[in-house]
Amino acid sequence: MLTVNQILDKELLKKLISKKLNWIKHDSLTFSPIVYGIVYLRINHQTYSITNLYKEKDVFGDKEEIGVLKIQKHTDEVKSMLVDSKLVKQNINLKINKITIVNTNTTVTNKTNQNESYSLLDSNAIIFTLEDDYEFAFEKSDIGELIFINRGYNLRDKFNNMLDDFIKSFDDEYTASYTINFEEIK
Repeated sequence: MLTVNQILDKELLKKLISKKLNWIKHDSLTFSPIVYGIVYLRINHQTYSITNLYKEKDVFGDKEEIGVLKIQKHTDEVKSMLVDSKLVKQNINLKINKITIVNTNTTVTNKTNQNESYSLLDSNAIIFTLEDDYEFAFEKSDIGELIFINRGYNLRDKFNNMLDDFIKSFDDEYTASYTINFEEIK
């Protein structure tokens, strides 16, 4: 079985627990909760970026460009990835109580050749739970280098059936399944 692992590193996220989320900056959300490629977070006066950028990987037997969700310290200029786009700043100023990584394990197997089997371990979203239990979720899109920004309470529930349509897209030659793991960091 060929396995591709794109699970986020927890070490950086552990360091953010109990820190104050000062603000979020991203492209304007005029018509939808979707931004292109990057979201900036200011946490305890240090800037971090969450990105969803394409990388070429051998996935399910083909070389494909797929989105890879990452979070890292950001030391460069805070700017949009779009030309002539201004970032919108949302002040938060609340402590981070918990971070949840939404991980999936997708397996695809050829029905006639069981040796042709592929597994993709992937981090699909990061949920920040703040001191008032309000949450921000940053979810990668599999179409384009987009990030969905969701706000509200109990956002974990939103992810329960997240890959159903993808699984149904495989033809009769393959069987596909997935599991979701919610990894909480406190």
